[in-house]
Amino acid sequence: MSENAAGESTALTNEILGYMERHPRAADRAEGIAQWWLPSWRAAVSPAELRSCLDELALEGLIMRHVLVDGSVIYGAPDHDGSD
Repeated sequence: MSENAAGESTALTNEILGYMERHPRAADRAEGIAQWWLPSWRAAVSPAELRSCLDELALEGLIMRHVLVDGSVIYGAPDHDGSD
C-alpha cells in the first residue's frame, strides 16, 4: 500500500468513526454509508474500498457487522452491554 493510500485509508477510517461518535445509533449498508455518512467521499472511494475499510473496523471491534437473512450487511456501533 502506498503512503498516499495508507493516508486516505486512515482518513476514511477517522471519518467513519467520527460519524459514529456523532451518531451512535447509526447503522446502514455500505451503500447508505457512502451516501449519507460520507457524502464528500463518494467520488474518492470505491465501494470495494469502503467495504474493506468497514470490514477491517469490524474485525478490530470498532464497529459491528451484522449479516441479515437476505445476505445484506449492516454496519453500525458495536453492541455494548454496559459493563465497559
